Amino acid sequence: MKWFEDLHNRQIRLTNERQGHIETDHPEMFGQIDKIQEMRHYGKRSKNLV
Repeated sequence: MKWFEDLHNRQIRLTNERQGHIETDHPEMFGQIDKIQEMRHYGKRSKNLV
């Protein structure tokens, strides 16, 4: 399980089950999960993340 913070400093939980869903059903996200936290710092999508 991974924890992230959103733009409002709220804790967001990403379970292994949900991560598996994201990476299986959305293959473009495979290996990108750790970059979710980087998006928080930018506050928007970044072309460098995918």
